[in-house]
Amino acid sequence: MTEAEMAMAGREYWLYIKEKYQPDEDTGLVIVQTKEQNMIDIAFRLLPIYLKRKYLKRVIVITDQEAIVWVEQRVESNRVTLVAVRRKMLEELLIYYRLVQFFHEIVVISVEEPYGNAHIIENEGITLEDFVKNALYV
Repeated sequence: MTEAEMAMAGREYWLYIKEKYQPDEDTGLVIVQTKEQNMIDIAFRLLPIYLKRKYLKRVIVITDQEAIVWVEQRVESNRVTLVAVRRKMLEELLIYYRLVQFFHEIVVISVEEPYGNAHIIENEGITLEDFVKNALYV
């Protein structure tokens, strides 16, 4: 499958998400594409602050099925909708995101995707928590 085909598959998956979960201007979209448990912990600890700071009523969290059990244990809010997908679908969605910011409030929790920023954590004096805070609050 070419990258263009993967992007189109990501687009189709996004259209499915839109139809099923009906995100609106009061909704955030967080894509968790990491196996780094510390990063997941930090992200979910900061979600209530993210919702308040961005004036959002709810957030849709998309992650792969391997991470969903870990993520479910950290979510305590009825304002969070968890969506578990196959890793391939997550990768296709992120390839589509590299081409088009398809939703107004997207956050990717990952040091690998979409642009590969793992090298700046700790090496440049940026902690993992700083990195996640900046991802959520910008």
